[in-house]
Amino acid sequence: MFALDADPDRVQVLIDVLSMAFFDAGLKGIVFEDGVRVGDDPFEEGYQDVALCSVAGYFPSISTLDSSLRAIEGKIAEISESFSIEIQIESRTVDEEDWAQSWKEYFFPVEVTSKLVVKPTWREYAQKPGQIIVEIDPGMAFGTGTHATTNLCIKLIDKHLKKGWKYLDVGCGSGILMAFASKLGASFVRGIEIDENAVNIARKNQLLNKVEESMGQVFQGDLLEKFEFQHEIVTANVLFQPVMRMLDSVSRVLVPGGLLITSGFSVRESASVAEKMEQNGFTIIEIPESEEWAAVCGKITG
Repeated sequence: MFALDADPDRVQVLIDVLSMAFFDAGLKGIVFEDGVRVGDDPFEEGYQDVALCSVAGYFPSISTLDSSLRAIEGKIAEISESFSIEIQIESRTVDEEDWAQSWKEYFFPVEVTSKLVVKPTWREYAQKPGQIIVEIDPGMAFGTGTHATTNLCIKLIDKHLKKGWKYLDVGCGSGILMAFASKLGASFVRGIEIDENAVNIARKNQLLNKVEESMGQVFQGDLLEKFEFQHEIVTANVLFQPVMRMLDSVSRVLVPGGLLITSGFSVRESASVAEKMEQNGFTIIEIPESEEWAAVCGKITG
């Protein structure tokens, strides 16, 4: 939990910085909670003109858990000093199912655009004429449509994907981008994900959105290792370092002239991504931004 003056722009910047630190450390299921102000009455004893907020994440129970916690504690200490505020760190052990269920109270339908909607399976939503709805139960996988990088990718898929194209999502998480690609006209969708639990969740979400196995597949693997199928469009909404590693080999899973959409990094990191894409034969089409995050869309030459 952190205490910060109520300037909404400064609060949002801090949330983005903390979320980025969490993502870099491998935390999953990140949730932001806007807390109550400390003391509603300025004439009461103990009143402080601050807002209390929290950013929570989940670490899987792994052998490197202790070192991972120390790393995130060090990063948060740096952020605390940079913002000149006090950030309290709390950790406890929870059951995966308990976390997955309690997390759901924060997830509501998201209108990415007036046409494209992400709906949790347990929420009601009155569909408007012409809207495309993707239903998601993310479980412990990343990908709810609430994060700026996911929204950027959904909008770019909608803008650039042509009917009949084959689509691949690298680091597919919940499978949300696969489901949108299918509903927007892709003839076949594939996803690759290193986490076994996320693979199972992505497969379930494809069936939930009526993407049959004959039209979509999810594989377990590390980025593009041993992946040889070619596609007209590939997305990778992961993190800065995985994106940079992937760029050296991604062209082999794209047809000549195919499109690559990358995200999961900050605006300040997007220039490095674009530069490396160009070094690997891509022509940059656009670099949209949202809430301090960015995406880079490029076309492979040839």
